[in-house]
Amino acid sequence: MVASREPRTGIGLGAGGIGGLEHNFTFHAGLTVYDAQGNLLPAVAAKVPTVEDGDWQVFPDGRMQVTWKLRPDAKWHDGAPATASDFVFGMQILRDRDLPFRQNRAASLISDIRAPDPHTLVVDWMEPYAYANVSAPIDTPAVPEHILGDLYSAGDKQAITNSLYWSQQFVGLGPYKLGDWVLGSHLEAIAFDDYFLGRPKIDKLVFMYVGDANVLYANLLSGAVDVVPFGSFQADQFPELKRNWEGTGAGTAIAVFSGTRNYRFQLRDPTAAWARDVRVRRALVQMLDRPTLAEGLTEGFESAADTVVSPDDPVYALLRQRGLPTYPFDLAQAQRLMADAGWTKGSDGNYVSATGTPFTVEVRSTDFVADLKESGAVAGYWRAAGANPTIFAIPNASAGTLKNQMKHSSNGVLAAPLRDTHTDLEGFVTSQIGTEASHWSGNNWGGYSNPTFDRLYDQSLSTLDVSTREGLIADMLKIEADDVASFDLFYDMAQQTVIFRKGIRGPGPVANMQLATAWNIHTWEMN
Repeated sequence: MVASREPRTGIGLGAGGIGGLEHNFTFHAGLTVYDAQGNLLPAVAAKVPTVEDGDWQVFPDGRMQVTWKLRPDAKWHDGAPATASDFVFGMQILRDRDLPFRQNRAASLISDIRAPDPHTLVVDWMEPYAYANVSAPIDTPAVPEHILGDLYSAGDKQAITNSLYWSQQFVGLGPYKLGDWVLGSHLEAIAFDDYFLGRPKIDKLVFMYVGDANVLYANLLSGAVDVVPFGSFQADQFPELKRNWEGTGAGTAIAVFSGTRNYRFQLRDPTAAWARDVRVRRALVQMLDRPTLAEGLTEGFESAADTVVSPDDPVYALLRQRGLPTYPFDLAQAQRLMADAGWTKGSDGNYVSATGTPFTVEVRSTDFVADLKESGAVAGYWRAAGANPTIFAIPNASAGTLKNQMKHSSNGVLAAPLRDTHTDLEGFVTSQIGTEASHWSGNNWGGYSNPTFDRLYDQSLSTLDVSTREGLIADMLKIEADDVASFDLFYDMAQQTVIFRKGIRGPGPVANMQLATAWNIHTWEMN
């Protein structure tokens, strides 16, 4: 396999996002896994807990208790048995505020986690949580207590953070164990004979790391590549892959649409024009011809979007019923909104305040070629409309903490994918605003804060009834659209493309809530 991103920040708790999840599912395993149709299946767990079976209990006072039964045949790559204590230990590390691992929303709702016996895990919840029976490798994570337990007990948190366990000495529960890892070059995955779902059908995989997409594409055309997983090709490269590679019969190229290309307004600085007046934010969106941008940037593979959920999602119909606001391309209306907010056009055609201060706005994105092309196109529309934009590129090669800090510090808008999943909406929750103290790890890059949105989000996560929860999500999306905390450019495949040559069997479509082609990697076969 050839990938663009090497997991130098680690495997397991140290890696996530597009690309990082491929390594998590290759080398590790969680309690559950989603199949390609979005069905939740047991993995290390012997079964998925349900309310009907009684292993998911909701008490009258709102507390919950979920009991997991673990498979007795799950083993660590060093041969040690996996026990419930390893999951307790993993959550202890995840929830330790002195360690740099990002605690997810679910972890903050857990009041206690314990292991009454080696194959039983009991999780007590402070309040109802709709996804309490979902646990991928980095949700309720297992960490080998027999490897890191003594080091953690010694109290040296820096030693835990710097441990090579998270990278070149990783020991997991997944179908492949870590082989030779030459940093900057390649990583070997060796089939684990004792994998609990059966030995993988392919003996050895080699992840080759090629940072240049053009080189990666050339290797694909030459036949030197078997699989290119998520996180390697940008959306603008997909049309060419479909035409010039799949079109020749060389293999299959699949794109997964799971959200939108989203632009988050930076609202931390209350003096910024767009932060203090929603009319400015609405005007900026109406300066953009989003259908034309979608057509030009993606060759028609993606369409303009007014919200993150797709039209075939039940939430979309509810959102339209609630009066989803749309902001179509309309320069005259944009100019009226700017004037109402105190900005008029000067003699050079650019907006200025009543005191003559020029209006400026920054467009920030990562430095991928596709992102720069897109941010340049957005800036072009704003420049033509008189908004005087600048462009700032975040180096993708930056250290994780520095890159996160740059995401939280834009002076205008930040471009990034927004996934069509319930949990991704935490990116607009006040508690997710990153700070230096939190290592800039929060998902609320724009600093948006709305108490009603926060309340609805918390309520939606604690609502077990699906139809009621969908209504709450629609209410949240309506608020976010009214406030223009962000705007959606088009429905997006992002880097969610998987490419595999003829003769490879196993990779394919994946569920939106689990963007990893490697979820079933132990079943893959090749000629």
